[in-house]
Amino acid sequence: MPLPIETKSTSSDGRTQRRVRNRERVVEALFALVREGYCRPTADQVAERAGVGRRTVFRHFDDLESLFAALATQVREEARKGRMPAWEGLPVQERVRELVARRSRLFEDLAPFRRANTSNLWRSSVLRTFEAENNLELRKDLRQAIPELLAAAPHVVAGVELLAAPETWDRFREAQSLSFPEAEVAVRDLILQLLKDS
Repeated sequence: MPLPIETKSTSSDGRTQRRVRNRERVVEALFALVREGYCRPTADQVAERAGVGRRTVFRHFDDLESLFAALATQVREEARKGRMPAWEGLPVQERVRELVARRSRLFEDLAPFRRANTSNLWRSSVLRTFEAENNLELRKDLRQAIPELLAAAPHVVAGVELLAAPETWDRFREAQSLSFPEAEVAVRDLILQLLKDS
């Protein structure tokens, strides 16, 4: 049986598919390294984990900044899975409970990426932009879950935003050594108390 003739378009398609696969492997490698606690993996570490050459890393990404931008995009997609839909008709206590439960799981899961992001903010305009956009999304999500905030005093809104933020979760878990359930209860109860007192 004769071998199929490789045309220019089929070999080009194969190269394109290989490039796409290699790019995905590089981003997945960076994702895995950051999840393991490497805040700023080197190009060599990423290449080794991806099973590609160092040149391949830079063929797909001009520099580590653009590689971190690709990681930020992937992390954002993960974060959007934890966003809360507007649950109209439910009492505020139930909405706050669900919001805090979702954010607790999300913040716990994405903690290594937050640490990497925080440690690299000063050197990356891409990460600073990502951080600002993420904060806006979290605020929007919060107002959808708790529309009562629209009529609340500014200090109440600021307090609830602070309590529902990833930085507060990190502080409870890391600096104050609260367990996951303890941190979740603390955030939930403090938000409910602020809303009750307003």
